[in-house]
Amino acid sequence: MFRGSRNSLFVLFILVASFLIIQKVNPVSNQTQPVKHESLDSIPVLSEYTNHIPIDITSNQDFENQGWPGNGTADFPYVIENLNITSDMILTSDDRCIRIEDTTVHFVIRNCILRSNAEAWGTSIQLHNVTNGLIEQCIFPYQNGAISIGRSQDCYVRDNTLFNGTGYLIWLSYSENITIDSNTIYDCDDDVFSLSDLENCTFVNNRVYNIDEPVFWLRDSIDCRIISNTLSDIMGFGVMLTSSHDCIISDNILTSTSGFSFYRSDNNTLANNTIHDTFGEGVTFMEVENCVLENNTITDAVRVWLVDISWSIVKSNLLAGTKSTSGALMLENADRCNVTLNEIHSSLGLGVRVDQNSEQNYFVSNIFYLNAGGNALDDGVSNQWDDGVSIGNTWDDYSGTGVYQIPGAAESIDHYPKAINISPPTSSSTPTTPTGFQLPEDMTLLLTIVLIGVCSLVVIVVLLRKR
Repeated sequence: MFRGSRNSLFVLFILVASFLIIQKVNPVSNQTQPVKHESLDSIPVLSEYTNHIPIDITSNQDFENQGWPGNGTADFPYVIENLNITSDMILTSDDRCIRIEDTTVHFVIRNCILRSNAEAWGTSIQLHNVTNGLIEQCIFPYQNGAISIGRSQDCYVRDNTLFNGTGYLIWLSYSENITIDSNTIYDCDDDVFSLSDLENCTFVNNRVYNIDEPVFWLRDSIDCRIISNTLSDIMGFGVMLTSSHDCIISDNILTSTSGFSFYRSDNNTLANNTIHDTFGEGVTFMEVENCVLENNTITDAVRVWLVDISWSIVKSNLLAGTKSTSGALMLENADRCNVTLNEIHSSLGLGVRVDQNSEQNYFVSNIFYLNAGGNALDDGVSNQWDDGVSIGNTWDDYSGTGVYQIPGAAESIDHYPKAINISPPTSSSTPTTPTGFQLPEDMTLLLTIVLIGVCSLVVIVVLLRKR
């Protein structure tokens, strides 16, 4: 009896070990799954909310006069919550669900359903000349405009859901220290964020998808941050900067958009973003200077287009599979830019193209390979393709001896080139990724079968010996 139990335990141990080995070889459960958007199929049950007429507050005293709980301090803000104020309660196009103006006390608008008049240009929440406001966990369905904040400061908008909008959803203007955090916005046919004349504002961790126009349009603003947002299926630019300076755009994920556009905007940083499958440029810098484009992953985009740009840095970016036949990285009327440590490959056209009006740009420590139209073309003036000492660029079409002649009218030379030998992928091969080695699916299956067979053989041998 004891021997039978021991044999059974041993068999169970072998089978469990086999299972763990198989999971290690083929960790399906750990593979990255497609992003699933969380959306509301309908408005929540209205019985859970209290129907209320529009709210109009134009002074600190109005909070107390209208009976809202709290005392206006940071520890005990006035609270407006659990209300349903929808379009059928709004009488004229000028009405708002909630309007708060000319206040300095702390207040919270929480867990409300707010819908402006869909046939007019109403706004669900309007804050004007206020400080210390918080809007959180509200639902804004079927909007012409959801939130408008003007001439205000130190306000926070977080964890709200906005959908089925027909106009600008969030307007911010002439304000500072505003944070828009962790909101979900989807199924809208106009710009999501209309942002102008802002200072020190932050837009972080928002999820936006299925939008017919640009998402972030930042104008005439300084020292703002757009960080760690996820944007997908956008029929326009994910982020547009116009006449905005000293801003940081970083760690965003953009899929199926037109990418980023910076116009007449200086001293900005675009870093650590992931841009995939764009139908627009991917990245456009136009009439800018002193900008940084660093450590971005740009795949299946059209191109990176730098035009009328100067004194800027393009560093440590990956450009792969760009769709433009003219060039993955294009410099037009560019001068005194540093292009270093980039990896550019598998473009349908050139790897990098420098036009005749570009001069004194610096290209060092870049890697070029598998670009269908050639790796580089330099038609500019006095552009430098090595550091003048010992470091140039790496080319898959370099012979390995002598200098590397850059095609183009400039007759530029890389005096210190390096060779790289990469064969074009075939249709039957399984490509590797920068993250490491992956077994082809059929090899994984074969290895799994072998492991199961070996484990089964061990079990049989052990049982026979015990007899």
